[in-house]
Amino acid sequence: MYEKSIEFRFLYYNEAVLKVFKTIILDFIKNLIKLIFNRDEKLNQV
Repeated sequence: MYEKSIEFRFLYYNEAVLKVFKTIILDFIKNLIKLIFNRDEKLNQV
């Protein structure tokens, strides 16, 4: 029973980390896309 609780905690922890990781990566990708588009716009203006 004790091992099961450790396993459960580990899975719960992994899920939380994955959620945070996904959020960070999504934000990073959004910012990257914005940067790329801004750079393209600046190049087009020149």
